[in-house]
Amino acid sequence: SEPRGTIFLNLAWLRTAALALRRLISRGTLARVALAQRLGIPPSAATQRQHGIDCACYYTENLFVRSPVEGHFCFEGRTAFERRERPLLESLSFEARDELLSRLEAEAARRRGIVPAAAARKARVAAEYSPLHPELWTLRERWLHRDFVALVEQARAGELRRPPQLAPGIYTLPVFSELFCRLLTEELAHFGASGLPVGQPNSMNRHGALLDELGLSAGLLDPLLSDWLRPLCAALPPLAAAGGASIDHHKAFVVAYRLGEDESLSMHVDNAEVTLNVNLGGGFEQGELLFYGRTAHPLAHHDWHDGGGVGHGVLHLGAQAHAALPITSGERLNLVIWMRSRARRREAGCPMCGQTDRLL
Repeated sequence: SEPRGTIFLNLAWLRTAALALRRLISRGTLARVALAQRLGIPPSAATQRQHGIDCACYYTENLFVRSPVEGHFCFEGRTAFERRERPLLESLSFEARDELLSRLEAEAARRRGIVPAAAARKARVAAEYSPLHPELWTLRERWLHRDFVALVEQARAGELRRPPQLAPGIYTLPVFSELFCRLLTEELAHFGASGLPVGQPNSMNRHGALLDELGLSAGLLDPLLSDWLRPLCAALPPLAAAGGASIDHHKAFVVAYRLGEDESLSMHVDNAEVTLNVNLGGGFEQGELLFYGRTAHPLAHHDWHDGGGVGHGVLHLGAQAHAALPITSGERLNLVIWMRSRARRREAGCPMCGQTDRLL
């Protein structure tokens, strides 16, 4: 047998070779993305799906702006918007009207360019980023809270003891171990200090990170979805009925709430059949979640401190309207996974527009 030192040298060589190969492949991806942009080649449907876009309505529906009027709008161009929203525009000053139209045009442009921009960022991260905790790129049972492991084992055996329910289709539960949350927050801080570009988590949250762009999907998030979250959702009737039993892909990101940046989030629904929202920590005050159902008044709320603390979260229907109250101090970091089902969407339509003929 080989001496231990030789084995370690061989393993180190293999890791170095794998990293070099990954960087070579990533440079090739960057070159292909740049060439497609220069030639004006639109991304394929498959490429769009890889970056979280499931329906063509993404480019024109539910465009979010904060000012001068906060809300979600349909925007197919300035002329069409001026015709459709004439009463709103007439109620605004000239400056506010121009600001609203400019912000909508900027958001529409951002969305049109989001796929090549995301592909370029992901390739650059793969080529240039050296992880602080490379073990995070592989799902391990020690990343999961022991009570979550027990809960999913019950679900697999058909003996699930339902977790606490804030309201129909809204559950609270432990998900990740404190170790995982600490390592992930350290990794995100390390990535933030790298100077590499980071994508906006979604149209409403401006600060955080898209976890697929860090390369965390294949080894961490995909098996988390298929092996752990899907069996659990399938065993909870309100979630299963909404497509939870057939969730097969996801969009995962971390959102950051800080004073002077994103402090709160107005009422909205998610582009997901089921959403998981987990507290990663950060030392903050307030910032509770409110759930509205189909009413204008909150029917349930979740306090992150009373709800179990770091590693604990909320599992809820994506169509459940909700909002985040402002934090009053500190920083709140949450890992959010929008879980999606192609089978459900082919049957019931896109959650955002209700149509099936625009699905990608």
